[in-house]
Amino acid sequence: GRIFIAGHSRGAAIAMLVAPIFEQIKKVSLISPISSFDRYSDRQKEIWKRQGYVEFKMSHSGQKLRINSTYLEDIEANIAKYSLPKIVNTIEKELQIIHGRQDLTVSIKEPYELAYNFENKELLRFDIIEKAGHGFAASHPFKATNAILNELIEKLIIFLELKQ
Repeated sequence: GRIFIAGHSRGAAIAMLVAPIFEQIKKVSLISPISSFDRYSDRQKEIWKRQGYVEFKMSHSGQKLRINSTYLEDIEANIAKYSLPKIVNTIEKELQIIHGRQDLTVSIKEPYELAYNFENKELLRFDIIEKAGHGFAASHPFKATNAILNELIEKLIIFLELKQ
């Protein structure tokens, strides 16, 4: 009877979209959350549309990710519908936000904006992990945990009340 949802980065944005829809979800954890889907310059968008895709190299893993231009088209067509600072306030559940102070991928301003817009402050837990970057020092492929990742996991476990 206890269903929780957690997401990292864009996955955190998806968790924000899903959480208000399903009453079965009791708690929501946003890890390094973005506060806007529209995060690209006009020049980047122009190249993206011309190529039909854009590629990103993940700084923490070296992995290349490709996103088709249909993603950009969807963002532009539904910009108001996907306003994350507005959507976060529709979450009527316990909300955790965890962000790394050294995150160079998602500015620390973004989780603060979400926390500011979440009106039900007594349901909010906001944690900054001082030495953490966007990937919480995890390797890809995953080989072993580390102190930074362990701190993230511990905060998540405590929030979800899996450990007292």
